[in-house]
Amino acid sequence: MFKLSVEGSDQINKNLSRKLEEIESKNGSAPLREVINQDFLSKHTRFISLDEMFRASGFKVDNQQDLEALPKEELDLFIRSISTFESWKVMLNEAGMEWMKKILNP
Repeated sequence: MFKLSVEGSDQINKNLSRKLEEIESKNGSAPLREVINQDFLSKHTRFISLDEMFRASGFKVDNQQDLEALPKEELDLFIRSISTFESWKVMLNEAGMEWMKKILNP
């Protein structure tokens, strides 16, 4: 048996715990604009904000319900046209992974 030791793990644990508490206080979810942020969008699309991206799409997205009501096929087609992502779900998953990396490595 071996013991894994990571330097700075106390700080990582504190940062992660703090961020998880923030997420839990928001019903277990992170704000979409925090996950798909300016850095992510400018890296993967020609846009710098979700508002700008949705305006260009022609979809009206003012809240979570609007987003959930969008026709999946049309949204995926738009995402493919503005990025290298195959779908909205793939884009969202990648954004989530990048966001988590930032939490773990502040």
